[in-house]
Amino acid sequence: MQYVNGDFVTFVDGDDCLEPFAISTFINCYNKTHADLVIGEFTNIDEKSGKRDVRAIFDKSLTITHNAMQKMTEKTFFNKSLHGQRPVSIYAKIFKTDIIKNNNIAFTPKVKDFEDMYFNLEYYQYINSVSYVNKSVYDRLWNSESMVNQFRPNIYKEMNLSLKEYAKLRDKYDYNPEYEKYLAFHMITILLRNGIENNKDPKMSLKEKVNKFYRFIDREPLKDMWNYFTASDGDTFGTKSKVWAVKHRKLYEYYKLKNIAKRQKI
Repeated sequence: MQYVNGDFVTFVDGDDCLEPFAISTFINCYNKTHADLVIGEFTNIDEKSGKRDVRAIFDKSLTITHNAMQKMTEKTFFNKSLHGQRPVSIYAKIFKTDIIKNNNIAFTPKVKDFEDMYFNLEYYQYINSVSYVNKSVYDRLWNSESMVNQFRPNIYKEMNLSLKEYAKLRDKYDYNPEYEKYLAFHMITILLRNGIENNKDPKMSLKEKVNKFYRFIDREPLKDMWNYFTASDGDTFGTKSKVWAVKHRKLYEYYKLKNIAKRQKI
């Protein structure tokens, strides 16, 4: 961030792209509202089918000037239909450089997952107004080879470091601890993929992988978040039955049956 010279900053993942009109949409909105944060919508693109899926935060463009930080975090963090994507993501937004630099907002190497959410939570503490544009300005490719979908042997160690850094951030700003349930929600999706489904450690049995997963999530803020989510949230995890299996500690049986069905082509 020390190399940024412009008035605004936006972020683009390496396999995503901005719509041709994205920057002009952001700047035109800012020139009208002078908001501390401008947010657009994004389109999820399935890498296999090419299917495009847009989820909106609000049903129309608007500007929030009262309790902006609280309203934006609650609207995005507590909107289950968005699957937490908006608070986690750093894309489809423009940030003001002076707010970032004046408050020493930065990414930390200790947070390797959900560094977007970490940056957003800190930036949100210093905003007085937000403008929302009900228009998709960003194409997000769902990539099965992305970092969050690949096996990482140190995934539990990295997640533990991330949780510690988020605890420090919460102590610093005293933000609503309920937000961490959404961090937990997404952490668990990654742990299911990396710790169990894509875990290529030949020395670990399926039962050992499942037991390690449960030992890790038996802590705050991961421990109690399942009381809030229901089987209807299964879209994020892949299947509703997987949500049920995690909540009822039946993951071993779930994957065992799944593997049998795959071998027998059921």
